[in-house]
Amino acid sequence: MQYLYAFLIGGALCAIAQILIDQTALTP
Repeated sequence: MQYLYAFLIGGALCAIAQILIDQTALTP
């Protein structure tokens, strides 16, 4: 189960990071 939780948390962080990048336009 720990792997499942790690996968979900990792996916959530990636999704949040992607949204932040899209909203703030940090990409060059």
